[in-house]
Parts: sequence; C-alpha cells; structure tokens
Amino acid sequence: MDLTEALNELLKEKSLWAVYKSAPSVLKNRFNRITLACTLAVLSIFAVLSYVTQLGRSYGLPTLNIFDVFGKWAEVGIAYASTILGFLLAGFSVLFTLLKPSTALPLLLGKSEQPELSQLKFIFFVFIDVFVHYTAFLFWCFGFFVLGSRGGAFDWLYRWMAAILPNVARCSALIIFVCWGAWFVLLLLKLKSFIWNLYQVLLVSLADSIESSDDGQK
Repeated sequence: MDLTEALNELLKEKSLWAVYKSAPSVLKNRFNRITLACTLAVLSIFAVLSYVTQLGRSYGLPTLNIFDVFGKWAEVGIAYASTILGFLLAGFSVLFTLLKPSTALPLLLGKSEQPELSQLKFIFFVFIDVFVHYTAFLFWCFGFFVLGSRGGAFDWLYRWMAAILPNVARCSALIIFVCWGAWFVLLLLKLKSFIWNLYQVLLVSLADSIESSDDGQK
C-alpha cells in the first residue's frame, strides 16, 4: 500500500458510529474472554442465589437489596468513569504530541493484528472504542443516580412492575445487576488495551528519537 492509499484508508470512516463499528474487540484476546466469562459466571450465580432468597428460600443467605447496590454502583461509576475519561484525554494528548511525521508514517504503513487496519488506525480506533464505552457508562450511572434513587422514576417503575409481575421485575433487576457488573470489568479490560497501545507508541517514538539522534551525530 502506498502513502496515498494509506491516507485515503485512514480517512475512510465519516462518522463516530462507523469508527466504533470498525474498532477492534478486546474479546479477541484469550485472557480478556476468560476474565469476562468468569465475571459473568460469578455474577449470574450470585443473581440466581439472590432470586432464590427473594422467593423465601433463604437457606441462611442474606437478602440482596438490589436498589441499594445499584445506588452504590452509580456513585462509584460516576467517580470512576469521569476520572478515567480525564486520563484518556490526557493520554490522547500525549499520543498526539509524540506522533511526529517520522513516527506516524511507519505506523500508517504498517499492518496491525487486524490486517485491514494500519497500526496508526488501530491505535486511534482503540481510543475511540474506550472513550465511547466510558462516556456511555458515565451517562448510564448518572442517569440511574438521578432517576433510580428512592422515589425516583426507576424505583417507581420497579415497584409498579413488582406489584403486577413480581417475577418479571425481580428477573429484570437481576439481569441489569449481571450486565452492569460485567460492564465494569469490560471497561477495565478496554482500559488495559488502551494503555498497552499507548505504551507501544511511546516505544516507537523513543526508538525514532534515538535513530534521529544517532543519524545527527553521524
């Protein structure tokens, strides 16, 4: 691929959704798949046990107050996601500072672990993917913090469903419990991926600086 084709490929996506759809999945990594699968398994077992206790068969297990858990998760999620978003923006600023033409060109022309993406595009796509997930998570946590408190819209909806279809209400809340908990872990895995890519760019930039300095001395 020559430079013109590589530049056209770099600018191919015309929307944030197109970039997000093309972003590499962290689940291609075996460790990430196992970690997420174990998380889902543990949370699902906990949800089943909680459902059993709500049916009156406690077997000595404490009853889970799902809305208290969600409220705590929302508070922690807002603080966590907003902090990490600041870190991501700072990391992306560092990335742009380091990407001199001599550094960016090999990344643009080199292939990543996904053959259809250049190394440069792969790094940008990973950032967008992580940024979108953390932004969505922040909005979800903030929305629940505002609407899910006692007497809020979500609390009212749950009580209304529990009065008409109690099993549906319990199952829906526990499914949200499992998905929300797994989302926490998925965000950590995505952050790990972003840090690894930033580390690779730092190494490439360092190697490029050393080469330039060596050529200047010669």
